[in-house]
Amino acid sequence: MSLPLIKIDGSKSDIIKEAIWFKTETILVMISMQYDLENSKKYKDGFLLITNAAIYIFKSKFLAQPKLDKKIHPLLITKIKVNPQQIYFLVGEEIIEIKTPNTIEIFEAINTNMLEMSYGLPQMKFYDIRSTVKLPQTTVKSRPKGLLQARIVFFAHLYNIKSEIGGVLQYFDKFEQKQNPMLVIGQSFSPAGFASSVGTAIGWESSIDTVVFQANIHSSFANMLHALLENNKMIEKIAFTDYKADIFPKFPTAQIQKSNVKKWWFMRCKTQLMIDFAEFSKNLPPTIEELTISGNVISDEEFKKLEAKIETSPSLKNLNILNIIRNKMNPFPFDSFMNAIQVTSKLTTLTLRGMDSNASDLFTTICTSPNRIKVLNLTHMQFRSAIIETAVLPPSLISINVSFCAFLSASFKTLMHLFISQPRVVPFSLQMQCLVIKPISYGILETIDFSKAYSNISEVDWSGNTLPALESRFFFAFLFTQKRLQALKFDNITAEDSQNFLKNLVQLLASLRVSAIDLSGRFESTEILQFLESLSYMKWLRRISIKNSLAGDNGVKQMIKTISNLPNLNEINADGFNCEDITTLIELWQAINSKPTIVSSDYPSVDLKGMKLSANDLVNNDKQVIEIAKQRKRTTTFDHRVMFVLDQMNKVFETHLLTAEDVAENLSKISSPDIFRQTVEMVFADAVDKIDKEMGSSSKPSNIEE
Repeated sequence: MSLPLIKIDGSKSDIIKEAIWFKTETILVMISMQYDLENSKKYKDGFLLITNAAIYIFKSKFLAQPKLDKKIHPLLITKIKVNPQQIYFLVGEEIIEIKTPNTIEIFEAINTNMLEMSYGLPQMKFYDIRSTVKLPQTTVKSRPKGLLQARIVFFAHLYNIKSEIGGVLQYFDKFEQKQNPMLVIGQSFSPAGFASSVGTAIGWESSIDTVVFQANIHSSFANMLHALLENNKMIEKIAFTDYKADIFPKFPTAQIQKSNVKKWWFMRCKTQLMIDFAEFSKNLPPTIEELTISGNVISDEEFKKLEAKIETSPSLKNLNILNIIRNKMNPFPFDSFMNAIQVTSKLTTLTLRGMDSNASDLFTTICTSPNRIKVLNLTHMQFRSAIIETAVLPPSLISINVSFCAFLSASFKTLMHLFISQPRVVPFSLQMQCLVIKPISYGILETIDFSKAYSNISEVDWSGNTLPALESRFFFAFLFTQKRLQALKFDNITAEDSQNFLKNLVQLLASLRVSAIDLSGRFESTEILQFLESLSYMKWLRRISIKNSLAGDNGVKQMIKTISNLPNLNEINADGFNCEDITTLIELWQAINSKPTIVSSDYPSVDLKGMKLSANDLVNNDKQVIEIAKQRKRTTTFDHRVMFVLDQMNKVFETHLLTAEDVAENLSKISSPDIFRQTVEMVFADAVDKIDKEMGSSSKPSNIEE
């Protein structure tokens, strides 16, 4: 029999319905039956009501109205036994027996509801099941409508809270309409007495990965946050934003036994809130991996207090990632900042972005203080002075990003010299996109003694820059010293002398046997044709990315020849040729699909759009070619490869391979040309400038007067 199962009507039905705690509960079963609450085999006549939130048992006496005798929450049931005429529930040490021929329907109602309430979560076992009858196999294939609100009511019964709940549920109407993975709880929300049920329901919501508290303050905040953390299944990030007044939410004081939340962000908040959080973090298990502080005004004294709290918090001392973004910190608290870096012994990634401080001083401080940083990002800042000569890059560094920064000639030269002045066991990746720099700064590289340069760099991303016609030769002289260079990226590049630039680039690729090249920018189609032909002779290439080249059908044909000549090619981006012949385009992607070494690529979305076509407009075979390309994994990014190297280095240190011989032995895993294929095979979250995406982009800093 399908649900709902309702066998009571009339006045008794009305009285039973009036006993339901919340108007939003859905009736699943309402029947007459006999029951025993004392395991005495002395049965009482009564009525059973099952909703999607609770189990109600009513006793019935002759000429008397039904009266609620027992209410059971499904989560408290540890065992269910189903017979043809009886169903038993074990609740704690209490055995509850229901006599009815509808035992299968009762079980189905309870079990289906539990599957709906736990929808999207890892498989959970709620109770043991014993049965002498065949039970239905129930599955829930899609998210039930209004699930978050239904869970709030469900947990209100668990916490035994009965009150007016309409306003609390109504607040989440907007979430239920869109089910955005980021849930924002704003200033107007108060859970009233339902703080624990709201927190638990949010913690169970599998469609949410981020919870944002936006100036949300109420007396039961601590209870709500405690319930969320203790019962969280899927949420990884919690953010506090716009706490600008001197009134802050209270954090829980009880110990949090378990928590899956790995990232904590504070945006546009008073520093005292962060200090209070750092104190609260002592009650958290050591699961915090990332702390982001953005858009705040922080004094030297306030940061000292924050650092002191971090030093005494076991959870914060286990940080892996620290992001300091667009904060006003004048003067910058160098001493307490570096103390914080040193006490966070597992810190691997440090990001300083958009700070109104001298980036040269920050870089120098990091280079002259003990730390274990592996990934360093100093972006959207000004390098206002030269780097001191005694600075030495931390030996643990595997990635440096100083993109969107402005440089004086002296700061540019001393930084570039620092990169190659000392030998390194493990090379690092270098990202310097969209620099604010004058042509003279390239020219001053001539004063570096390249004969004493060490080969320390494995990858260079110089995208978005302008290379001057004459002075850029000194930049290439710098690159020629890097014998361990594996990858070069020149996307959206502007070369004032494009022919000379491409000539130097081909010579560099051939001389150093560089494994990967990314190139896009404004070049003549004949130049791209010649460049692609040159690449066809470089049998060692593992990755080619030529995007938006506008080289036309001839460019596509040359790309086909190049691909056929490269036996080790693993990754390719080949969209944006602006071709006119669909047959030629399909031949290119057939060549890519049929090459067994290629494990990742883009697909021709730009080219198809230029021909005013979609994949559905193509004939069967052509459509299949494009679909295969669309289903292939996308090519790796700079960030993906850094994450791969970081993962490999962590494995080295986890197994205590700390000697120079051990590191050298494992170096092949992170410096092999096979890094592109290996990175594709690893599963990473999307790492494309997460800070830009989640916190808003920043423009370049203004130029610096020499």
